[in-house]
Amino acid sequence: MTLWAISDLHLASEVNRDALSSLPDHGADWLIIAGDIGEKFDHLKFALSILTRRFAKVIWVPGNHDLWAIPEAQSDTALAGQERYAALVALAQSYGVLTPEDDFATFESDDGPLTIAPLFLLYDYSFRPASVARPPVVEWAGEAISVCAA
Repeated sequence: MTLWAISDLHLASEVNRDALSSLPDHGADWLIIAGDIGEKFDHLKFALSILTRRFAKVIWVPGNHDLWAIPEAQSDTALAGQERYAALVALAQSYGVLTPEDDFATFESDDGPLTIAPLFLLYDYSFRPASVARPPVVEWAGEAISVCAA
């Protein structure tokens, strides 16, 4: 049994979707998906529909692209912040995928047990106090030394 990890699938790209579709079965292996599957719920659905059939256990954490609040269709209002995160978690859990909201899993490696702790670290700036408006949120985060890069 092997523990694999991948990130940055960016499934808006057809080339990446084709590559994911051609991924072989990994039997009893586990997979950690470490964010940036894509910008739409359909990207996560597509990935999980494939990966949960090819790996015994899948663990997912969101990346900034997964959390971007963009409309899914012309008439949609984009889910944002906690509401979007909760919807993504529910989607992942509907596939039996472990999320940051689930108990930690233990992977039995040849070197002994490994505890898998999928952490969500609130990088998305839509997670902010109601008193902080969206336009100045990056400056607000900078004052708290909570930015990706300066």
